[in-house]
Amino acid sequence: MTDYLWLWPPLLAGLLVSVSLIPLGHQVLQRGVVFMDLAIAQWAVLGALLAQTLWLELPSRWGSLLAALVGALTVASLVRRLPAYREALIGILYVLAAALAVLAVHQDPHGAQRLAQALTGDVLWVSAHDLWPLLAALLIAAAVWWLIPAVLRPWLFYPLFAVVVTLSLELVGLYLVFLLLILPALVVMHLSSGGHGLAVLFAVFGFSGGVAASVWADWPTGPTIVVVMILLALVWRVLAGAVGAVSEPRRPS
Repeated sequence: MTDYLWLWPPLLAGLLVSVSLIPLGHQVLQRGVVFMDLAIAQWAVLGALLAQTLWLELPSRWGSLLAALVGALTVASLVRRLPAYREALIGILYVLAAALAVLAVHQDPHGAQRLAQALTGDVLWVSAHDLWPLLAALLIAAAVWWLIPAVLRPWLFYPLFAVVVTLSLELVGLYLVFLLLILPALVVMHLSSGGHGLAVLFAVFGFSGGVAASVWADWPTGPTIVVVMILLALVWRVLAGAVGAVSEPRRPS
């Protein structure tokens, strides 16, 4: 049992990122801007890569955060000014950041490795010390969100979103940030109550299962977690459909 104690920081990272992202995921689905997190996360990746390759005097985390804020404010402007085309424009914003990220590292001998790590993450190497920035940001964001008047919350949503996504990205990578934001909220969106807690339970179970499968099979951790969580969501949907079919009374013919 003690041989696996080193897995506690990665598993805690999955729990913390899930608790941070799932409430935002519900907001994203309600607002109908599903791809905004992918676009903002890609801008955060771009900022980190620029800090590592071009702006060496700028710490990677600050470069990532500044770029994510630029992306978040741009998304907010598009949603407000061009709501009919928001998903298409957010998709273009994502592609632009992805293309700029490739250009930023094309002369770096380690560019492909940096880009792959930003996408898939390296969660097995997360330490307990790495969790503190996200935990502090989560507590501050929750306090600010509940203390400010409700009328100001729509204006604060996008900057808070950028901060949480950026710090989550450092722990688990872009693929898992998008998946943990959208998939748990999506699988419980049909529930009228208890959805947040059940979404966190689903995310933690899927994340832990992915980590276990990765360690057992010696597969890349981030992609393995993605596959395991999607398979779990499919099983979840089949079982929910079966339970619904059993519980639904037959209509008289």
